[in-house]
Amino acid sequence: MTRKAYLRAELKEYMKTIGDLSATEKEELRAWVADDNSVYDNPFLLYGEDGWPLDYVNAARVDIEMYEDYINKTNLFRFDFEPGPDIEPEIPF
Repeated sequence: MTRKAYLRAELKEYMKTIGDLSATEKEELRAWVADDNSVYDNPFLLYGEDGWPLDYVNAARVDIEMYEDYINKTNLFRFDFEPGPDIEPEIPF
């Protein structure tokens, strides 16, 4: 079995288990696999709490969630530690 055939078979099995996907998610997932990547890896370098890379769809969803948190400033824990745009960083000398 060639790598491409293996990745397509992996994609087919993955699609059965992942649940509902949006049209955009399906398109992006297929493009990811067509570029010779596994569905169990992600281009965002995001890892789960167990230390293993997140699968493509879950990593993409986390990436979108982090972006929305950043834009909407809804992740208050993180923003407690980040200086605002009107605060200059302190120079240590």
